[in-house]
Amino acid sequence: MRMVMIVFAFILLIGGGVVSAMKWLELGPFAPKEDMVEEAPPVLQAHFLDMDPLIIPLLQDGGLAATVHISLILETRGDENKAKIKKEMPRLKSAFIQDMYTFLPRLLKDQERLDAYVLKKRFQLIANQVFTPPGTVSDVLIQSVTDQPGS
Repeated sequence: MRMVMIVFAFILLIGGGVVSAMKWLELGPFAPKEDMVEEAPPVLQAHFLDMDPLIIPLLQDGGLAATVHISLILETRGDENKAKIKKEMPRLKSAFIQDMYTFLPRLLKDQERLDAYVLKKRFQLIANQVFTPPGTVSDVLIQSVTDQPGS
């Protein structure tokens, strides 16, 4: 009986080794199927588009409190998206300015300074709303934010 158990354990050990080797070498039933191998999508070239500076006056108590200048660069992938953004740039700039008129006073009510990260996320959100499909503008890079006190 003891000899039968040793032979059985030896057969299990060899069988496990064979199955492991076949799986590691992708042989037999472990070979990748042709229809399951997917080609990677083509990598699209990144394009950077400069925007004219956004000039947003901040009004407070019936007068000009400050003027904010924001310089942006838009990042996109592929020539199609680049052409689409160039064509729709006035519409995008208008959407940015309209949103900043209401968003900046609320942001400055809670904080003393403009947070570039919050602005970047807000601009990305607006760009995704303007363009179909979302993601046409893959990133919004803030080059500079300056605010000049009003007179």
